[in-house]
Amino acid sequence: MEYLFTFESSHMAIACERIVRKNFKKARLIPLPPKIDAGCGLVLRVFESDFKYVKALIEREEIQYEKIFLKKNNQFTEEEF
Repeated sequence: MEYLFTFESSHMAIACERIVRKNFKKARLIPLPPKIDAGCGLVLRVFESDFKYVKALIEREEIQYEKIFLKKNNQFTEEEF
C-alpha cells in the first residue's frame, strides 16, 4: 500500500519532498495519477511502513498538504485523519 499526499502548489510539494527525503529516502514526488482529481499535478508517495512518521514530520514542520489518498490494489480512496 502507498499513501499519496496532494498539494495546492508545486512549490509546496517540492518543499515537502525536500524536508521528508532527509529522513525517508523512499518518499518521492510523482505525477498525480489520472484517477485522482486533486492537487497541483504532483503527489508525495509514501509507503505504508513510513506513513505515520512522515505525516507527523509534515505536521510538525507545518507543511500544508491538501488531501491524503490510499492506493491499494491500484484503487485510490481519500483518507481522513
